[in-house]
Amino acid sequence: MKKFFLGIILTCALIFSGSQNNQAEAYNYDVGIYSQSGLRGYLMTETIRTNYSNGSFFCTVVCYPSNRPYYIDYQFYQGRNGFAFRNSDGYSAQLSAYYTPVEFNVYRYVWLGER
Repeated sequence: MKKFFLGIILTCALIFSGSQNNQAEAYNYDVGIYSQSGLRGYLMTETIRTNYSNGSFFCTVVCYPSNRPYYIDYQFYQGRNGFAFRNSDGYSAQLSAYYTPVEFNVYRYVWLGER
């Protein structure tokens, strides 16, 4: 009888421990270096919100000046000449691999699924 109860307890423990591993993990994805500041940016994947109906998405990028987190919120949208963005620092532009490399890499990760 003791072996039976021990078996049930172990089975329940395995079931509960296995179900906890099915959760999606959020992480910071390296999206390159800002050309103006030289800081490395990291896309916070848990902040991505897409709206495929109007061709836009929102997200947050974090960088670490003086080893402290600095968060920048972004809105990416379909502009007249392709994708564009605006951010919480008041900056907006068309996407460019050369002039806006961090934003371009965010677009590639989120919209094009390139990882």
